Amino acid sequence: MSDAAPARVGWIGTGVMGAAMCGHLLDAGCPVRVFSRTRAKAQDLLARGARWADSAADVAASSDVTFSIVGFPADVREVVLGRDGVLAGPSDFAPGFYVEHFLKDMDIALREGKRMGLALPGLQLAERLYREIAALGHGRSGAQALILALERLAQSGSSDL
Repeated sequence: MSDAAPARVGWIGTGVMGAAMCGHLLDAGCPVRVFSRTRAKAQDLLARGARWADSAADVAASSDVTFSIVGFPADVREVVLGRDGVLAGPSDFAPGFYVEHFLKDMDIALREGKRMGLALPGLQLAERLYREIAALGHGRSGAQALILALERLAQSGSSDL
């Protein structure tokens, strides 16, 4: 049996799916800090022992692991890159910042883009980066996986980097 303290879990997004998933963590005894644009949607989780955070940045700064489950691209952008987003506060994402889910989601997006015949600026580069990360197999290396893939693409003499 380990004497280590349980990971401090941060949760952003308490809609139908997010609240249910976060609830499983609470049921397992994980300390969870939550943020949602609408505090009322987190009320059940707060009543079950989750602690409220005033922003996504507060969640990230006080958590060992942060989950985000928000619906629309603009919401994701705001939660991660916004003034009070995850990246706004002091955080160290190594080694816990994984790209595995990015790879799954990017594969879906790229396939759908091809099916729709999309030709967007940067899409070809995004696909090359995706393929390189997948080929290297460093999905759990987080930001380091992105750096390794970019270095490898740069070494290949790619003119579009």
